[in-house]
Amino acid sequence: MEPWFLWSVFILLNGSAAAISLVAGVVSAFSLSEIEELRRRDAKVAVALERCRGDQGNTLAAFEVLIGAFVGMSALLGGVLIGTRLIQQADDGWSSAGVIAGAITVVSFFMAWLTMMLPRKLGIHFRSVLAPKIIPSLMLVRGAAFILRRLGRLHDSLAPPEDTAFDRADADIGSLDRKSV
Repeated sequence: MEPWFLWSVFILLNGSAAAISLVAGVVSAFSLSEIEELRRRDAKVAVALERCRGDQGNTLAAFEVLIGAFVGMSALLGGVLIGTRLIQQADDGWSSAGVIAGAITVVSFFMAWLTMMLPRKLGIHFRSVLAPKIIPSLMLVRGAAFILRRLGRLHDSLAPPEDTAFDRADADIGSLDRKSV
């Protein structure tokens, strides 16, 4: 018997991934003309969206990393929770365990659709209505993007420096040319 709070954490993780995916859909769908129109109605919302659009590569990358993190944690926890039942069913017979494994696969695809694809499509479709409501979450995502950029710079600083005078593509073409002769 697994604790009830683990299932609530599982639902919370999936809900967080769905919410981030919804916000990502809203931010990615706004065009510059729509932001200008929104500026006339609500300047604060337009400015927040412009900041995200101006730094769109980093913001959308932060969305994807956060969605991946929540979905990964959710998948791990779901695997642990469901895996214990699968092992118990395997003791009863492999045919029932096979059915459960198939059901887990179907539920995994459904959860991916429910937490990632559907919210993003809804965000794109209802972007004008949702834009004023997502401003606090945009500030959180911009903060997460800032942290992720810092980690990216740290990662880049640990990599060995590239030799800019040496072009690997030209060297590969040259070596292929020498081999053909």
